[in-house]
Amino acid sequence: MTPTGPATACLTVLLIDDAETQSERIQDCLRDYAVWVEWRPSYRAAAELLHDPDRGQLIDLILIDQDFTGDAVPPEDLLTRSEVGGLTGTDDWDVRLHQGLFVMARLGQDMREGRIPFAPMMILTHYARVDIAGQVSLGGYESKRRLITDPYTALKGYLAAMRPTEVDVDRRLADLRARLDLPDELTAEIRRAVLGGLDLEETSAAVGRLTDPTDWRAVGRSLERLAERRRTYSVERLARTIEGAWLASQAGWLRVGHVEPAGPLDREFDAFQVEICQPGTTFPALLAARALPPEQMPATAQVSRGFRMLRATDGRSRPVRLHDAGWTILGCWVARPERWDTGPGAAARRLLGVTRHVRHLHGRGLAHGSLSVLSTGYEPPVFGAIRCLAGACDAAQLRLDDLRQLPALAVSAFGEDPAPAVRAELARWAACVDAGDLDGAERVLEAADLRDEAPAYLDFDSRLYCGGEQGFRDRLLASLGAEDAVLREVRCDEVSASPLDFVVCAAGAVAVLEHRTRLRRVVLGNGDVAGVEADAPESEDARCRRSLARCRRSADALAARVEAAMDLGPGSVRRLAALVVAEGTVVEPGYAAAWRPVVTEAEAVSELVSLSRAGRSPRGVDMARYVSPPSPPDDEAHAGRRALHWTTLAFGPNLTRMRTWRKQWPARSWRHLLTRLATARLALRPPGDEAAPLRLVALRAYDDDGRARDVAEEAEAVDVVEYDLRMPGETAPLATYFGDAGSEAVRRRMAAQVLRSLLCWERCRLAYRTMGPDGLVYAGGIVHFDLLQSVSPPDVESRWRMRLGAAASLVFLLSPWPHAWPAVLGGTTPALPVRPDEGSAWGIAAGAVAVLLDPDAELGRLEATLYESVQLLDAAALLDHRFPAWPAGLAREALS
Repeated sequence: MTPTGPATACLTVLLIDDAETQSERIQDCLRDYAVWVEWRPSYRAAAELLHDPDRGQLIDLILIDQDFTGDAVPPEDLLTRSEVGGLTGTDDWDVRLHQGLFVMARLGQDMREGRIPFAPMMILTHYARVDIAGQVSLGGYESKRRLITDPYTALKGYLAAMRPTEVDVDRRLADLRARLDLPDELTAEIRRAVLGGLDLEETSAAVGRLTDPTDWRAVGRSLERLAERRRTYSVERLARTIEGAWLASQAGWLRVGHVEPAGPLDREFDAFQVEICQPGTTFPALLAARALPPEQMPATAQVSRGFRMLRATDGRSRPVRLHDAGWTILGCWVARPERWDTGPGAAARRLLGVTRHVRHLHGRGLAHGSLSVLSTGYEPPVFGAIRCLAGACDAAQLRLDDLRQLPALAVSAFGEDPAPAVRAELARWAACVDAGDLDGAERVLEAADLRDEAPAYLDFDSRLYCGGEQGFRDRLLASLGAEDAVLREVRCDEVSASPLDFVVCAAGAVAVLEHRTRLRRVVLGNGDVAGVEADAPESEDARCRRSLARCRRSADALAARVEAAMDLGPGSVRRLAALVVAEGTVVEPGYAAAWRPVVTEAEAVSELVSLSRAGRSPRGVDMARYVSPPSPPDDEAHAGRRALHWTTLAFGPNLTRMRTWRKQWPARSWRHLLTRLATARLALRPPGDEAAPLRLVALRAYDDDGRARDVAEEAEAVDVVEYDLRMPGETAPLATYFGDAGSEAVRRRMAAQVLRSLLCWERCRLAYRTMGPDGLVYAGGIVHFDLLQSVSPPDVESRWRMRLGAAASLVFLLSPWPHAWPAVLGGTTPALPVRPDEGSAWGIAAGAVAVLLDPDAELGRLEATLYESVQLLDAAALLDHRFPAWPAGLAREALS
C-alpha cells in the first residue's frame, strides 16, 4: 500500500492523549491503512472538534489514553466526577490516572444525548486488561502494544471500512486454513478475492459458515454473493440505509423516518422525500445521497472540502456521511422548503428566480452544479454544490454546467413549442445565458410579460414511481394551456381497480395515457401492439396489449361519464388512448398518423398541444371535474406507508393489508419481489406444530385489468400484489420508537418478545431476514412481523441475518448505544461495553447479543442462552422501576 498522508487518508481516528508523541507513534503504524490520526490533548479540545456538525461526522474512531499523569494538561482541562453525570462506580477513579475513563464517560453521555455524532471509542492502556474500565458501561479497551504490533486485528472491529495489508491477509488465512483444513489452491483463490476488494473478515466468516468449506463450488458461490454486494448498490438499498440513519444535532438525536424515492437528481445522486423525527415532532425533508464502493472511498480531506462548499453554497444544507458494509454514503438533507407557487405566470417567476439564484452564486465565485426540474422545483433551488461531495469541486466547471442547464429548464417550464411572443422573449434570455450575461438574462425576464397559463393539475398519488413519469408530467404541464387539465393516477372503476397513469382533458377530447420507459422497440400492426423488445427480464408483449386495451376501454368509460354529466350527445367527446414510450424507443412502422397506439413522449406532447390549440369545446378544465373520482375508496382514505413502496390499509382492529404496484419498482426488483413472496407463502404452508410469528391470512395478485393471477405461475402478468395479516392496523416501525422516562418496562418486554419470536422462527424452521429495528413494527408495546418477503427457508445465510437482526434490535432497545444498531447488522458491536453491568437490563441482553453474534455458537447453547434471557427480561419488565433493586433472577423464581 502507498503510505497515507492527511490529504489521502480515507478514515480518521481521533486520539485523546496528553502526550503528542503518542500520536506520531500511532500514526506511523496506521499509515499503511489509509488512516489518519487527529490528536487532541483533552476532552475539551476533543469536544470542540466533535461538536462541529461537519468535522465531527468525519471521526470514525476515538482512541483515549487512560493515563494522564504527566503535566502537559493543566488541571482545569481535566474532567472530574462532577462532570460525568453522576456515573456510578467512579469513586475509585483517580482524576489523572483514570482521566481516560472520565473522558470516555463524558463523550458517551454526549453521544447518548445526540450532541455529537456516534463514533466507537476505545481506551488505550499499557496493560492487557483494565478491570476498572469493565465496571461501567463504557466502550472497549486495548493495549498500546497490540495496537502498534497488530493494528488491523486491534481496530478492524471498530473500523469496518479498514482494509488489510497483504501481511494481514496471509496471517488471517493461515489461521482459517488450519481451522477448516482448506486446500492450498482454494486458500489462494480466497486470497485473490480478498486482495481484489472483498472484506477479509466478512469473507472468512462466510466461508466458515459453509457446511463443507472445502467444496469449491460452494465457496465460489459464497464469494460471488459477497462480490455482488460490493459491485452494486441499488436505490432500494440506499433508501433502507437512509431510513435507519441517526443524525446528531444541537437539539439532540434526529432520526430519518419514512423514505420515498423522489427520482434521480443527476447521474450520481438520488433524491428522496423523508421524514425527520425527534421526540414530540416530525417534519418533512428532502435528502439526496449517493453510495461509493469501498475501492472509491473518498479521502476525508475531499469530503471535508465538499462539506464546506455545500454549506457555503446553501446554508440550509446539512451534510451527511454514513457507512454500510464498506460502502460510503455521502449526501445532504434540507428541511423541505415551499414549492414555487402555481397559476398564471408561475413558470416565468420560477425561471426568473432560478436565474437570479444562479447569478448570486456565480457572483460569489460559487455554483449550483445540479440544476434540474427536481432541484429547481423549490424556492430557492435545493442541493446546490452537492456534486462537490463526489469530488467535483471545480467551481468554474460547475458554473459552466449551470449555464448549460438553464436552457433545459426553460423548455421544462414553457414546453418545446411555446407561443410566438413567449418564444421570442425566451430566445433573448437564452442568448444572454449563452454569453454568460446573467444580469442581462435577469433583466430580460423582469421586463418580459410571459403569460404562461398552466393547465389544471390533479394528482391522486403524490408518490413518484420508477417509470420516469415525472419528466413526462412536467412536459405536459409546460406545454398545455390554462383551459386544459392533466390528471395523474386516476381510478376508472368501471374498467379496472388499477389507476391510470395519466388522463389529459383538452378541447373536447379525453386522452388516456399509460407510460412505459423500459421498451426498446415496439412493432405495431392492425392498430394494436404486435411485438415488443423490452429491458425487463420477462416478455412485455401481452402486458402492453392488455394495457392498450385497458386505456381504450377507460377512455370510452370516462368520455361517456363526461357526456352524461354535461348532457352531451354520445360521441361528442373524442376518445384517445395510447402507450407513451421514452425517447429513443423505436416504434415501427413509422407511419404518420394523427394518433398512433404507441407514441413517444415528444409525439404525445405535440399531438396534445395541437389538440389544445384547436379550441374545441367542452374545455378540458370543465371535463376534468367529472373525470376525477369524487373521493378515494374507503379502504384507501386512511392508507399508510410501510417499508419501501408498500401501502398499509387497516381493516378492523386486528387485520392489516399490505399492497404494492409494479410501477413503483424497477423491473428486476419487481420480479425478485414476486419470487420472494411466492417462496415465503410456500414456506409458511404448513407452519408445523407452532404458527410462525408472521400471521399471514392470504396473498393475492392481480393483473392491470384487475383479474386474479398466481404470483408464482403468472408473474409476468402480475401488476398488483397484496396480502393480509392478523396484526393491528395502527403500527409503527420499531426503528422510530422513542421511549420516555417510564418506558423501561415496555423496552424490556419488547426485547423479550424479539428473542421469543426468534426462537419461534427457529422452531418453525423458517428465517425472517429483516429482524432489525427497521424490519419490525410495534403497537401498544408489542412487536409484530409484517414483511412477507423477508420470510424464507432457513439456509445458513438467512439464519445468520436473522440472528444479526435480533441482536441489532436488542442493542436498539436496551443498550446505552441505540444508535449503534446498524453496525450490529454487519456482525460487529463497536463501542458496546465489554463487561456490562449484569444488574441492568442491558447486562441481561448483552449475553444474548454475544451468542447471537458468535457464528460458531452451537444451537443448544444458543437456545439455552436466549431462553434464559427471555425469562430474565420478562421478570425485569414486571418489576419495572423496582429492578435492579430486586434482581430479575430472584423475581423469576418468586413469580414461577
